[in-house]
Amino acid sequence: MCSKTHVYRRVGIMSESEFPKPGEFASFEELLCDYDAGDLTEENAERLRGIIRGSAELRKRFVEHQLISVALSNAIGSLESLSGGSDDAPLPAGSAGQQSPLLAVDIAAENERTKASISRPGRNAWHRMMLAAAASLFLIVGARWLYLEVTSASESQPENLGILDDEPTARGLAILSNSVGAQWAGEKTPLIGEALTRGKFALTEGLAQLEFFCGATVVLDGPTEFELLSPMHARVLSGRLRAEVPPAARGFTIDLPDGRVIDLGTEFGVEVDQGNTNIQVFDGKLEYLPESGPKRLLTAGEAVANSPGGGARDDSLTPNKFVDVASLSARAQERDKANYEAWQDYLYGGVSKHASLVALYAFDSLSDQHRRLVCDATSISGMPASELDGAIVGAQQGPGRWTHKSALQFKHPGDRVRLVVPGKFSSLTFCCWARIDSLDRQYNSLFLTDGYNQGEPHWQLLKSGQIYFSVRPTEPGQTGPRDHKSISPVFWNTKMSGKWVHLATTYDVETREVVHYVNGDELSRETIPAEMLVAETRIGAASIGNWAQPTQTDDEFAIRNLNGSIDELAVFSEALPAELIMEMYRNGRP
Repeated sequence: MCSKTHVYRRVGIMSESEFPKPGEFASFEELLCDYDAGDLTEENAERLRGIIRGSAELRKRFVEHQLISVALSNAIGSLESLSGGSDDAPLPAGSAGQQSPLLAVDIAAENERTKASISRPGRNAWHRMMLAAAASLFLIVGARWLYLEVTSASESQPENLGILDDEPTARGLAILSNSVGAQWAGEKTPLIGEALTRGKFALTEGLAQLEFFCGATVVLDGPTEFELLSPMHARVLSGRLRAEVPPAARGFTIDLPDGRVIDLGTEFGVEVDQGNTNIQVFDGKLEYLPESGPKRLLTAGEAVANSPGGGARDDSLTPNKFVDVASLSARAQERDKANYEAWQDYLYGGVSKHASLVALYAFDSLSDQHRRLVCDATSISGMPASELDGAIVGAQQGPGRWTHKSALQFKHPGDRVRLVVPGKFSSLTFCCWARIDSLDRQYNSLFLTDGYNQGEPHWQLLKSGQIYFSVRPTEPGQTGPRDHKSISPVFWNTKMSGKWVHLATTYDVETREVVHYVNGDELSRETIPAEMLVAETRIGAASIGNWAQPTQTDDEFAIRNLNGSIDELAVFSEALPAELIMEMYRNGRP
């Protein structure tokens, strides 16, 4: 260990905790000593560079060594001048002669100034010598400060960024991006857009498309049992699949009961049936590594069959047996069209004629040229339904639940739909289809009356992922009971971002209950205290997807816009039974 390192310890620049344990960085320290002494050979110089490149910790130590070497050498030179030492003593080769460009310190010039100040006689010589010593100490402290600043900055932007302590995280290896008639074994059914985690899955029937995080796309044809192992690795236990692997995902691997296939940029099919394996290459090439027998390179147009005890043999190509992405997409569009048409029959043939319907917006006749949200009820208490048409402000037309349907996107703070619903009611039901991208605000509007006056309801979502419903019992400024805030348990999280969800809330005056529903299922139910019950409700001027009030005398307004889309919204003048809400969900689900 070179002597300068021990000087660092003595002056307190390097603490015991910072100093490497004996033998831990011996090679590095030996090379550093040779570097300081100017004895570093070209071979050892390359060796030192390699060590520094390979260790972030040693890079920090090298920076510290360089900074402290410059400052310490300057301090030693100044003290030697004060004590009559040689004015021409050379600086250490590694510290000053080879100093890092990180420090713009001209030590030679500083030595010359120090010599000149000492050589001039005068009664203030000792005063000048003390100033020189203080300046040298300042350089040492300054070098240490600069080291801390540099290492702090480098640590704030590490070369290999990991997960930060306060950074939100999620889990998953692949996305379920499409399906047709998919039925899954087990209690939990994966949803379109959901990230699937490591583990086994069983598709009992239908088709399902998985997009792995590496970029590979796999179409499963049920019944198929498979296991996700990593973003680049899966296992087929039984069933059939077709994989499309782009260049970015080369090396994508699928394990089989009798071996594995490794993609080399291809499109291929795999089938496992009672221990028999069939592999077919439709494009590109792959490696097949059977458990017994030599590795085989399969190219486009080749197929291999492998059976227990029979070994691998060439087989005929049957591409139509394996469903590809394009075929699955075409089937999904046909299914969506059929579901969309069935929903239209249900909505316009039944819901729009419901006796207690107050307002119905199907979001099915949107036009950027006519900024109007059409009310789709046949009539409202003898009044033309067009009187309840909404005015679209800011919100833009976007994709709805099906390819053939539209919705309204609410993205900016001012986006909303303005409408007026006249009349007085008692019980109420609000329901809608919503796609929530994120809950950015403390309050995220679904349907809010303007001023929130006596008898007026507010229906919105909290940032925490809860449904929030209330009806005001008194006029603003009047004394009396506070409104009852019915808040559901948390139902939404970031995993549901971008997915369509059916929301409903019933306000029942007779039973004094508020019930929240999500996707047809009851989420929560609670009783309203008698003193907070509002028997007569009204709506009046209101907004979908935002809140028009309160506004100030200037142009400020509360920001409660929904970050997402709404597709179909209905208001009823009764608390609909759970069976009807489930029926509306099942007929409208995408």
